[in-house]
This record gives sequence, structure tokens and C-alpha cells, in this order.
Amino acid sequence: MKLLLVSHQFSDPPRTGGDVILHNHIKQLATKHTIDLIALGVGKVNKQTEIATYCNSVALFSMRSPGGITSLLESPRTWFTSPGHVFFLILFAIKWLCRIPLAISPYADGRVFKYIQGHTVKNKFEAVLFYGVSSAQYLGALRGSRGTVKILNLENPLGFYLGKVNYLHKSFFVRAVMARERRLISRYEGSLRQAFDCVTLLNSADLAEYRRYAPEGGELHCVPYGVDTNYFKPDTSVQRVPGRIIITGNLYHPPNVEGVHYFCREIYPLIQKKIPNVSLFLVGGRPVQQIFDLASENIGITVIGSVPDIRPYLRAAMVSVCPVQLAVGTQTKILEAMASGTPVVSTPEGNHGVCGTAGEHLHIADNPRGFAEKMIALMNGANWKLLSETGRRFAVDHFDWSVATRKLERIVAAQIAETKS
Repeated sequence: MKLLLVSHQFSDPPRTGGDVILHNHIKQLATKHTIDLIALGVGKVNKQTEIATYCNSVALFSMRSPGGITSLLESPRTWFTSPGHVFFLILFAIKWLCRIPLAISPYADGRVFKYIQGHTVKNKFEAVLFYGVSSAQYLGALRGSRGTVKILNLENPLGFYLGKVNYLHKSFFVRAVMARERRLISRYEGSLRQAFDCVTLLNSADLAEYRRYAPEGGELHCVPYGVDTNYFKPDTSVQRVPGRIIITGNLYHPPNVEGVHYFCREIYPLIQKKIPNVSLFLVGGRPVQQIFDLASENIGITVIGSVPDIRPYLRAAMVSVCPVQLAVGTQTKILEAMASGTPVVSTPEGNHGVCGTAGEHLHIADNPRGFAEKMIALMNGANWKLLSETGRRFAVDHFDWSVATRKLERIVAAQIAETKS
């Protein structure tokens, strides 16, 4: 198959979940098919990217604005560092008042639109895959490409996410802005099903919810998030540290911060009473001050922060914890721990996109006492080896990138065959 991939975000090495999906899909698909890539990136884009070795052609464009809605919320000061950035902020605000979502307008770029138009005229692609809701605006560049299949990888619908995390923002102004943005982006995402031949999401729970506000249009399919199970695997040469617990993930992300707070305040003290040598490592990028405050208040908690390789920390831990309180997307931290042979204890919300079987692939607990009891039992050896083995097998069978990409490949091939028939 001759495929064109269009993405609104690109970084090398990958920094976000969307980047990881794009990179791994390219690597897997390129073994059998011809891949062209057109993408936007924040800041100076490295055009000598390793991913280019997998592609027939790569066109990367640096974003003219400082970033999207996430950077506006997390680093608002960066938008006032130059007159050009302030101009973009005013422009996006005007568009937002005209009902164009903030998640869309920062990624609008005439250069990209024209390049897609010209590239699809010169090259007859059988299918074009758009990655992320913000890339869907470039669908209009394909109007002359009759017979080309158009597929949108929606990943985690932003409308779902904003609706679930808005209460975490302390500012009334930010909550009001996000409430309006959620309405705008939900309406926009709902309209996309009728514009594309097929829309894919990461898990069945999100697919069912998306179907409720997009009841008609192209086909809907689930293409799961993945994990490199050859990279994340057990290492018997690394000794497990008795009593060691690990929590991974970006430690600035509000749902993760809330989850760490819940675990440290409600669950960790219960474990300390039964396992005096218990320790907790918090491993992840850009930990906020609240994370350091929690560590200073509790004995045995260490903030590791960002690391170049998380595998040694996963392999040394007795248990990996996913204490998130929000059912949003697929928790990568669970998949990486399972693949590494580290048993997982999670909230039901953390298992939302993983859909593991409680007691077989991981432990699930919906209250602090039950959570602590399951962790204490594991750290004392109860079913530790069994959960380690079944958890890894579950990750390999259902979430290895080869499995996820084969499913995508079948979907694309079926859509192309249907178009040609």
C-alpha cells in the first residue's frame, strides 16, 4: 500500500503519547508499505530525524506559534515572550470567540495545506492517515484526490479529556475557558465521523462514548495503544528491592499529580504500618512542587524525576502503582510495568483503556484500604510470580506494537478494497 501520514505534532525522540503512536506505526508499516510523512513540530524541527530512514519522503514544518492548548495552560508565560507570540494569542482568541477551538487554530498552517495539495497531486496515495484531531483540518487539501481513503486516528477525544479534568484547574477563569473549549471541540470531533471514511480510537470504552455523540458517518474501529515488549521486558540479572513501589508518568500532568496525592496521603501510610521498609520512587518528567512536598512529608518517598531509561527502575520495583482517579485514555505506565514483569495495582479508572482482568492480569482496588491490602499481599510474595507472568503475557498478546499495527493495517486494507470495489 502507498500511504501518506499527516500529523499535527512531531518530535524526535517522541515526547508525547501521540508522538509514540506515530513513530511506532511508521516503523511497523514501513516493513511492508511505502510511507510518506507530513508533520508539524514545536520549535526547531530536526529534519535529519531517524524516522526518515523508514519513509519514502518526509516533510516537517516548524509551528509558527509557541504551541497548542496544552502549552497555553501549562506555560502561559511563553506566549508573552515576543510580539509575535502575543499576536498569535490574540489571533487564536478571536478565532475562539468565532467558535474555532483552541485545539485547532494553533495548528493551522497554509504551508502545510499547500504542500499536502501538491504532494497528493504528484503521488497517488491509496490512503491518507491523519493523526490527532488537530490534523483533521487538512482534510480539505485532499478534495481532488478521488478514490483515496481518508482515515482519522482520533486517539483520545479531547472533548472527553477536557470534560473530565476541568475540575482540577484551580482558577475559575481557566475552568470557564475550558468548559467552553470542551463544548467547541466536542462539537468539532463529533462532526469528523461524517467527514472521514473511518475513525479509529485507542480503546473500546472511548469508542462507545464517541459513538454516542457521533452516531452516523464513517466506520469506527479500535486500534490500541502499544508498548515495545522487546524493549520493556524482565531482566533476571536485576534484583527486586524488597518493599520498593514505583509510580511512573509525567509528574506535571494534573491527573497524575492528583493520583500521586491520593496514593501518598490515603494509601501509603496504611502500607507503612505493615511493611516498615517500604519505599516509593516517583519517576517521571517535570515534577511539580506538590510532588516534592508530598515526598518531604512522608518517610521513604523519593522523587527521581525524568530519567533517560525507566527500565532499571521498573525492574527493581516489587509493585507498580497506577492511582489515577480519572478514566482517560490508556495508561502507558500500566503497559510498561506489565511488559517488564512488574505486577500492577490500579484504580478502576486506571484500567479504563487497558481492560485487564482483575486478579489475573493486575490487581484493581477502588478504596484506600483495599488498595493497601493488595499491595501488602504482593510485597509479601502472594501470587507475585503469577501476576508478573500473566501481566507480561497480556501486554505481549494485546498491546505489542506489532499487534496494534497489524490491526490498523487490516483496517486500511479493507477500506481500500471497499473503495476499489
